Amino acid sequence: MRALMLSGAAGAGIRAAESKRTVMFKYLIALLLAAPAAAVPFNPDAAIEVKAAFICADGREVEVLFRRPTQVALIDGPNGQIVLYKTVATKGYKYIGGENEISGDGETASYRVFPRPRVQCHAKPSQTVPGTLTGTITYRERIALPEGATATVEIRDVSRADAPAPLLSSTTITPTGNQVPLHWIMTFDPAKVAPQASYSVSARINDKAGKLMWVSDTIEPALTRGAPADFIDVDLVRAK
Repeated sequence: MRALMLSGAAGAGIRAAESKRTVMFKYLIALLLAAPAAAVPFNPDAAIEVKAAFICADGREVEVLFRRPTQVALIDGPNGQIVLYKTVATKGYKYIGGENEISGDGETASYRVFPRPRVQCHAKPSQTVPGTLTGTITYRERIALPEGATATVEIRDVSRADAPAPLLSSTTITPTGNQVPLHWIMTFDPAKVAPQASYSVSARINDKAGKLMWVSDTIEPALTRGAPADFIDVDLVRAK
């Protein structure tokens, strides 16, 4: 009888321990699922073949296919696909083919396709990342952007209609012969985003002399209150 009682007590103890482990396991899983996504540094050697997208300072979105076995990178040129060959880099990676090149370290890259000038680019996130917002700006008129035109994109807190809208972040795009749509990427401190506030993305295009040519005339909600937190497409109208 005493042996049976001891056996029963031991079994109850084991079940209690297993129950505690189960609760702890479920708690850890919940924490992992609730954790925000984080930007993963780009590494072209992470797999046999890596296809990466970059958003550049001139408003282009470029795609690069890195092939690890052959140590080459494929990019689109004005007359078709261009092959770049991996070369020695003191830091990060570097691929060169004639006057064409892409080199980088982590999330940023330097990109050039002849005859366009070299531009700085940022890796496009593959998922929603706190503190990063991407998008495009475009207009309906079939009018080419004049040389020297620049585009400005801003995120502002528009919670109060009777007060100036505080700026959260902005970026400037300087096209190098490319036309709309212009792609953009902005980073900001997510700790400065108030969940109950309302944010909007606006954009404008000015000519070389600073004259306003196109501007957004509608509110494009972003970040909070169910608004998009990863990609915003902004349509512009001709300035009057």
